[in-house]
Amino acid sequence: MNILYLTAKFPFPLDQGDKLRAYWQIRYLSRSHRIFLCALSRRPVPEGHLAELSCCSDIQIVPYNVGSIALGLIWAQSSSLPYQAGYFFSPRTRERVHSYIRRVRPDLVFCQLIRLAPLIENDGTPIMLDYMDSLSERLRQKGNYPSLPAILLRREYERTRDYERRLLETFSGFFITTNRDRRNIDPYGESKIVVSGNGIDLDLWQPRKQACTYELLFAGNLGYGPNVLGAESLVKEVLPHVSRQFPGARVLLAGANPRRRVRRLSSQRVHISGYVASMPDTYAQAQIFVAPMWTGTGVQNKVLQALAMGKPCVISPLVAEGFDPSIRQAAVVADSPRDIAQACISLLRDPAGREECGRKGVAFVQRHHRWEPILANLESFICQKMTEIPRQRV
Repeated sequence: MNILYLTAKFPFPLDQGDKLRAYWQIRYLSRSHRIFLCALSRRPVPEGHLAELSCCSDIQIVPYNVGSIALGLIWAQSSSLPYQAGYFFSPRTRERVHSYIRRVRPDLVFCQLIRLAPLIENDGTPIMLDYMDSLSERLRQKGNYPSLPAILLRREYERTRDYERRLLETFSGFFITTNRDRRNIDPYGESKIVVSGNGIDLDLWQPRKQACTYELLFAGNLGYGPNVLGAESLVKEVLPHVSRQFPGARVLLAGANPRRRVRRLSSQRVHISGYVASMPDTYAQAQIFVAPMWTGTGVQNKVLQALAMGKPCVISPLVAEGFDPSIRQAAVVADSPRDIAQACISLLRDPAGREECGRKGVAFVQRHHRWEPILANLESFICQKMTEIPRQRV
């Protein structure tokens, strides 16, 4: 089968969740199908990055710029569609995508995220959509987008919610990372959406035995709203309680694009690494991974990575909801910053308990988050669904 994979970012380097998910889906599907990657990008993609997706039969980079963004936002303002969809939309971008579709003549267009859906609606080719998670739920949660005026945020939430649901009547198949996100898009439980979770590269993320420089670690894209709030919660609400019992406790905040609010958290006890070349090396430096996240959607890859490395994890109930219920046997789930701090204190006092928690985390990831079975199920659904769709050509 010829599959055109459409994404808003070139899926390398693997520094964001959507890029990581696209990368593994493409790599797996290319074993049995011809993949034509169509990726939007504001900047030229380095040759070394292109080489990482050499499994694709062809790669088309569709550039966009400030001018096209402005036109798209004006278009979104005059329509009922989300501004985030308008951000990527312009007549020229749409024509370039359609021109590539006409040239490739794919059997299927696989679109990642609703943001690109306006570029391919009414195309005539079977389309499947990977929602990844519920963008409207992220917009609904307080604090994720503090720079946006409340009235604009409310409007974007309503438009995104309506668009997520309207697309269920438009495309041929749908995927999402968690049951929670599926319920947010289809609260009536008659969903066409298939839950296809995230996996992890178990060859890269493995337990290590080494001395730790830090007691507590939080990692992720530190320019992303829920991660900013999580970092602030760890430093301002969790660390003070831990420090009363462990005065020398240190925190490492690791990840690209730290916002000013995150950089202001830096102190003698809090180190902010910014971008690092090897995240496994960074994870290995801390005794405990802490995810005091009270907003966010989807599967938290940062927690998957920590579990795979055998790091004991202390997480919030919201983070736990993105996983199989048995996560509560593999990680400590705590209901408040004070409870998270107490769990960290208990683990810091108990080296044997940390090791046991780490072993359970590794077993959990191996049982539920290996890419191979996850992607085999995704491919099986795609192939089954395609047998039900009359073959169409653009």
